Amino acid sequence: MLQRKLSIILLVVLTIFTMLDFLFVEWFITPGFIELEERDSFDNVIRCVEMLDRELFHLKAFVSDWAVWDDTYRFIADSNKEFIESNLGFNTFENNKISIIALKDKKSRIIWQAAYDLEEERETSFREVNDFLLKLPVPETIEESFATLINTEKGIMLVAVSAILNSDGSGPSRGIILMAKLLNDEYLDLLNTQIKLDFSVELLNPHEFGAGLIKRSYDDNTVFYDKSKPDTIKTFIINEYPKIEQKYLFTVSNSRDLMNSGKKTSFVILVSFFLIGIITLFFLAINLNALIIRPLYRLKEHTVEVARTEILQEKLYANRNDEIGVLAHEFDQTLEKLITVREKLIEMSYVYGSSEMAGSILHNIRNSTSSYINQISLINDIFVSMDTRNPQKALDEIIANPNSENKEKYLKYLKLFIQNVTKGYDDYNKIKENLNKLESEIESFLMETDKLSQQKPIYEKIHFEKFFFEVNSLLNNKMEIENKPDSAVIILPKITVLNAITTIRNFFVNIYDARIDSAKMSCDEESVEIKIKYEKINISDEEINLLFTRDYKIEKSGMRSNLHWTANSLNTIAGRLSVSRCDDCLVLSIFFTVEIFKQ
Repeated sequence: MLQRKLSIILLVVLTIFTMLDFLFVEWFITPGFIELEERDSFDNVIRCVEMLDRELFHLKAFVSDWAVWDDTYRFIADSNKEFIESNLGFNTFENNKISIIALKDKKSRIIWQAAYDLEEERETSFREVNDFLLKLPVPETIEESFATLINTEKGIMLVAVSAILNSDGSGPSRGIILMAKLLNDEYLDLLNTQIKLDFSVELLNPHEFGAGLIKRSYDDNTVFYDKSKPDTIKTFIINEYPKIEQKYLFTVSNSRDLMNSGKKTSFVILVSFFLIGIITLFFLAINLNALIIRPLYRLKEHTVEVARTEILQEKLYANRNDEIGVLAHEFDQTLEKLITVREKLIEMSYVYGSSEMAGSILHNIRNSTSSYINQISLINDIFVSMDTRNPQKALDEIIANPNSENKEKYLKYLKLFIQNVTKGYDDYNKIKENLNKLESEIESFLMETDKLSQQKPIYEKIHFEKFFFEVNSLLNNKMEIENKPDSAVIILPKITVLNAITTIRNFFVNIYDARIDSAKMSCDEESVEIKIKYEKINISDEEINLLFTRDYKIEKSGMRSNLHWTANSLNTIAGRLSVSRCDDCLVLSIFFTVEIFKQ
């Protein structure tokens, strides 16, 4: 039985240990891997943005090199063919992967322009870039050069613009030069190979972006995550570029190797903790079995053996100093007492064999057992009613028939009876100690109750005039009073009512931008009613009843509140809170009963 209970307890402990282990992994380990995955994805998308910025920087440097050149400066003035033949041929476009080259003078006239489809090696046009060039003002210095992105029908283009100056950087500026690269699939694959990431760039459509995505903020950057697929995480970031009213969306797709590794690590930790728990409980069960269960079982077998064979000399666990040893020692002492009684009975039965000594023998036996009988009488009403007639009959039978065959049976019965008496006495002492302890606890409880009864009640007496003044101050001096009693004192939990009025006023003022139109207090001998009128409050009829719902919350300017708890506070003093509508205003009524005494 004990082993079965121990097995159940250990099973429950193992279950609890496993649950705590699982919660530890879910609360402390898994979130760390999620944060690492999101941070790594954020770093990757930032790398893509920075890489495209470097491409724009190199394109701007290339354009500036052409812009600050005497030949370009002279070409804007005379449009000489030598410059075109030597510098603006198709090889220039192809070798530098340039899709557009355009030059404009200070009068916004296009001096020269060409656009090529490098994949098909034919001339084409990019209307969006041409419109951008025509609207662009002419910069005066090289410092005004810039690079940006422009979305076209054929794709996104990297565009760089610079002022046209002399080779030494002197002016005045004669116009601007524009060069652009098409971010086609080939160019994008090259960038993906360089950065070893799968990324893309597209024009942001704010109406189709953001739904169902996870939003995070890192280093003043806002990033979005799509984790709908178990093996891939998509990371999005929005970036803006100069001179253009367009926003671009960068997308990076990463495999969730880090998260999958984290799950494996979490699983290993969970399994290892579970195995550690099993091993720990296994050794605990072995130790409990060796130190407690087997000794108790051995003690039980010894007790049964003593009762069966009446061999009283054997002792158990004489060298143990723990609770098992104490229990065995007390059992041995009980056996020693039984041995003494038995020896006396045997000696009396052989020395005094005559019938005239029967009374003396019975008297001595009664003296030997008188203490046990007295103890039995003390606990007779507490434990079990013990009938002393049967032991008396056994003693009488032994005295009357000392050589009877039933003598051993009667002696065994007397031994068990005395053993039960001894146990009852020990139980009585334990109960007595518990009663003394309980008596002390009761006395301590009564002392605390007496202290509590001497505390001041929470109700206060306040003059009606003072109460009216405080309420009037809360309502911005708009209070009117009717039926005011003379020299009245109100007995009520003052702080509850005033706090309720304060909460209500702040609620409507801050949440609904409502202003108090008027307030009126009516009072008599038994009750007080305050009606507060809010003018032009923006609240629907359906929303009035929801104000007092526990889960209904209104959020504005960082405040989340309703009137549920305020109404509950008034209910504790037999009051109530209600709201009604009148035309374009709202009337809030606060009613509570009070005790008013004439001074």
